[in-house]
Amino acid sequence: MRGKAFRMVVLGSMTVALLAAQRAAADWPTYRGDQRRSGVTAGRIELPLAAGWKYHPAQRPAPAWVEPGKELHRLDFDYAFQPVAADGVVCFASSADDTIRALDARSGKLLWRFTTAGPIRFAPSLARGNVYFTSDDGWVYCLDIKTGRTVWRFHAAPKHDRIIGNQRMVSRWPCRTDALVVDGTIYCTAGMWSTEGVYVYALDAATGKELWCNDGSGNIYIDLPHPVATGFSGVAPQGYLVVAGEMLLVPNGRSVPAAFDRHTGRLLYYKAAIGTYNGGSSVTVAGDLFFNPLSRFQNPSQAFVGEAQPVARDGMIAYSLISGEREFVLRERYHVLVDGDALGAMGARTSFQTSLSMLLPATIHKALSKTNTLAACLGFHGVLGNSCQLVPSVEYQTSFLFPLPSYPSITHIRLSKAATS
Repeated sequence: MRGKAFRMVVLGSMTVALLAAQRAAADWPTYRGDQRRSGVTAGRIELPLAAGWKYHPAQRPAPAWVEPGKELHRLDFDYAFQPVAADGVVCFASSADDTIRALDARSGKLLWRFTTAGPIRFAPSLARGNVYFTSDDGWVYCLDIKTGRTVWRFHAAPKHDRIIGNQRMVSRWPCRTDALVVDGTIYCTAGMWSTEGVYVYALDAATGKELWCNDGSGNIYIDLPHPVATGFSGVAPQGYLVVAGEMLLVPNGRSVPAAFDRHTGRLLYYKAAIGTYNGGSSVTVAGDLFFNPLSRFQNPSQAFVGEAQPVARDGMIAYSLISGEREFVLRERYHVLVDGDALGAMGARTSFQTSLSMLLPATIHKALSKTNTLAACLGFHGVLGNSCQLVPSVEYQTSFLFPLPSYPSITHIRLSKAATS
């Protein structure tokens, strides 16, 4: 973003707040900053910070999935507004009124808004002077970032059928991932029930023209995440897409991600059985690994109404990008940050920093050397009552990470200027 710098975390209220510094910062054009969802930026902020402006949405988010009670929420992608920023414009989407809004980054003034025929559950991507996003109405949209004018739109759903889903009228094939822009290509999906049909797309970012479509990954014969069970099932996209090298990772809601060749659309692997009860909509790539949630849930009798608290069995699983096989587990850590060779993991009690080369020596050998690098906060989903707030939270410390307050009643992280090694 050219203009005032900001960092955001999720707390509880219905306000989007930005704190401003006097220096320009790097753009934050997509959810968690980049295509690998690292949650880190090289932008610099000078203290002290001062309040710049606030924008108050009229309605709080309307999430698709309620708190599961029996486990930490693995489908909380739309529990909070997730702003993105580029070219002096801040954009965010609302699942409550099905609208994208663009604000002036310096003043907070509303520049334009655009309403679709279904909830918009994922942050847009900003690139090439455009705003790219998906909707539960089954369409992918490209708007001009300055005016909100429609550049093109693409009907990702195969038909115009509509049904009631998550208490809203949506396409029978809703777009339950974001529209991720990488190297002039848009990656997106339609359909979330494998038996109804699932479509994974690559589109030309300039024209919206279809480059390829995988429409067979939702109906394949695989090992299922139950003991000695096999059958026809498949990819059921829900979550933010990730690109790592030549690979497209598609989150699968409460299951493990699937990997596709991003140039051809060929399914590389979907190992549902390896996940058993594990998996989730959040994915972060670190070197030759990707991280995805570990769940404590094993027994249906554990279910109850309300918000589950963390337990020792919760955490993150690191999988090999190449094979999709499980590598190791981080217990009591629920999110990771990746800054080059540095891996930060955040959890209920403590946070830690390590080097990826320490975990897997063959993966990355680049020395950790961070000077004047400021890591931005994650787009966490914390909920107090039934509302949410986005506020800045950046603080210089002598260490890369420091212990967090209790999770998840208030979920946030403050990162410091990384120490030079």
